[in-house]
Amino acid sequence: MSLEEVSAAVPEPEPTAVTTEEPYWASKNGIAPIKAQYVQWEKIRSHSKPDLADIDDAAEGRTSAATTAPPKPVTDERPAPSEGKEESNEAKEGQEGAVPEKKQKLSGAQKRREAKERSQREWKEKQERKKAAAAGGQTGDVEGGDGSGLAKRQRGQNKNRQFDHQAGVALRLCTFTSKGEPCARPEGSCKWSHDLPLFFASQLPEILISLPTDENNLSDRTETARVCPLWSETGTCPFGFKCRYLSSHLKRLPEGEGFQGSGFELVEDEQKKKEWAERNQKEFGGRLNDRGELNVVSMDRIKELRGAGKKPEERFPMSAIYMKRIGEVLDNRGENANGRGGKGGKGQKRNSDGELKPAEVKGEATVSVATGEGEKVEHLEVVPVAQPPTEGDAEKMENEGDALLERKEKEQDLSKIRLPEKKKLDFKDKLYLAPLTTVGNLPFRRLCVSLGCDITCSEMGLAQEFLGGNNNEWSLVRRHPSEKMFGVQICGSKPQILVPAAETIIGECEIDFLDINCGCPIDLVFNKGAGSALLGHAGKLGRSLAGMSEVLGETPLTIKIRNGIQHNSPVAHKLVQRMQGEWGVSAVTLHGRSRQQRYKTKADYQYVGEVARQLRQTASDLGQPSIPIFGNGDAYDYRTYYENMETSGVDGIMVARGGLVKPWIFTEIKEKRDWDISSRERLDLIGQLASFGLEHWGSDTQGVNITRRFLLESLSFTHRYVPVGLLERFPVSLNERPFPYRGRDELETLLASDQADDWIKISSMFLGPPPDDWVFTPKHKANASAEEIQG
Repeated sequence: MSLEEVSAAVPEPEPTAVTTEEPYWASKNGIAPIKAQYVQWEKIRSHSKPDLADIDDAAEGRTSAATTAPPKPVTDERPAPSEGKEESNEAKEGQEGAVPEKKQKLSGAQKRREAKERSQREWKEKQERKKAAAAGGQTGDVEGGDGSGLAKRQRGQNKNRQFDHQAGVALRLCTFTSKGEPCARPEGSCKWSHDLPLFFASQLPEILISLPTDENNLSDRTETARVCPLWSETGTCPFGFKCRYLSSHLKRLPEGEGFQGSGFELVEDEQKKKEWAERNQKEFGGRLNDRGELNVVSMDRIKELRGAGKKPEERFPMSAIYMKRIGEVLDNRGENANGRGGKGGKGQKRNSDGELKPAEVKGEATVSVATGEGEKVEHLEVVPVAQPPTEGDAEKMENEGDALLERKEKEQDLSKIRLPEKKKLDFKDKLYLAPLTTVGNLPFRRLCVSLGCDITCSEMGLAQEFLGGNNNEWSLVRRHPSEKMFGVQICGSKPQILVPAAETIIGECEIDFLDINCGCPIDLVFNKGAGSALLGHAGKLGRSLAGMSEVLGETPLTIKIRNGIQHNSPVAHKLVQRMQGEWGVSAVTLHGRSRQQRYKTKADYQYVGEVARQLRQTASDLGQPSIPIFGNGDAYDYRTYYENMETSGVDGIMVARGGLVKPWIFTEIKEKRDWDISSRERLDLIGQLASFGLEHWGSDTQGVNITRRFLLESLSFTHRYVPVGLLERFPVSLNERPFPYRGRDELETLLASDQADDWIKISSMFLGPPPDDWVFTPKHKANASAEEIQG
């Protein structure tokens, strides 16, 4: 046998299988890829790594009793029947000589009675578990049922949260007295205190900044006095003696001297005050308020805007002209969102687009006249059924129908806005911060601008509240001078609300654009016919947009939409064909999800690209340059940002939740890098946000309380950021949640805490400890170690 034959006869050894342990985060979606050495396994299960099958619960810091509880012993004993219930037929069949009973059919009343009893029984059991938890009982619901000692997390949201911004205010000082001036109100009419020594005795202590000297030793703090941020900027503090940083602008005098003989006197920096006034006049025409902000509508002006005693035509003349031209009344408060009559009785019915249906008269019929193009124009007069029209009447009605159609076509042409008359929006390659409810306030927007954001927009305001003179709504339009490209966003359900609101806002504010929200998915807005509900009513949406664009004049109108209402029925590609030429829209932002999807799935940038191409093709057909179109969704890192831009071909991508979690994302996108930001740098940004908040809401106790509240709202998002140095791969999706982890130092670990009491500790570094009667209720129940976090 030759050597070759021997070699062929010997079987080749099977290749040795190389086994590599799969990372814990790779076997299931939704887990952030944190390096294993940083994961706090003990918080997931006692001294053991979690089962991958239960990774969803573990990622939220919970354990599942279904996978961790010890197995029950198998016995032949049948469970005893529940109290108050008979044994089942199956159990009876197993008994000797038992005759199976036919299942009794229950009546509707019996079913309702059983459901009520079951509900009451479950409610009683729930109350007993709550009592056991409050008493420290070690029940499965409290401890998780697996012996791990890990408390079961609450789920859901805290509805109707309330905040007492007057917490810690024992004595309310007169505004004039706080500024060191005699009270200007008539004697005996002022209801606030003028006793300055008594106020000082009840005032909370001055706030000191208390920062850790070492990131790995948070107990070692350095306390320093802080200069009042308003006084340092303008040379004067509008809160005077009420300021919690009073030593910055307080002068001590001999006893018996000073204001009211208190031995104290307020100090102003005359040089800085002069420089501030000159800058205000030169750059802003004196329009900045004492806190350095624009678009400040006074309370007296807001009362005027409520229009007491004025007719709608007097309050909104341009809107009245437009509404008359399209054949609708301006004041339809007697109708609800569906077009039905309210307190004033039944209104005329409308179709699915919100358009008026023909009048229905008992005993009469409505006559339609053909136009020759397959369309019909409803005649304005009705003819009795018992008297059919003569040949002459029919000819007369046909002529009137043609005239009506011609008039409507002319009116439609008049309602179109020529885009060249509008200011051109330069959105190309700009970074756009989305309108963000609660957290997207002026101080937060100001922070994002300092980190590279180019375009900002106010929080969404309700159009009806603007018309009603709601002070809280009008506070949303305030603008900081650093916001170079700024818009206001509103939402509403019909042109009778949206058009007058647009006319009112543009008359009171300096804005670069007005945005209408047609993407909000929440039920409270959707069920009123606003937000994404307008996507299903193209006629009503179009009339609203055309009217708003007209009353805005040269100010551009922009719109934010979603793919559609249902995920399998997108409509954005149809709507954008009419937005530029017919409805007068100057820019579009498309969120690549439907209302039904909300935020659960990834944004569909393939569809966003189709819509962008459709928009540009329509503009080309009109012989006009295309308006800007932005995408929205999944903007959490610079790689994904530019990949989605390339995929869709949009002009930019609006940043929303990514900016909430890490405001420095704008720096990352502009510099195209992953910023492994240190815990100290993050703490400095929190301090900067606190400073901006004090300038905006005030440096008195009320202003500090409001600043702290919104600082905690911001921390409820930023704690979700996972430091770059702890990750095993890039990029990380926004919907990937980390296991509990420890940072590279104690400060980084504290910043990653999802508990509201830790957020309060962070806020106290810059705002001092909260008052004893101050309470913060986090939005999500899982973030509270108790029902309410108290100061």
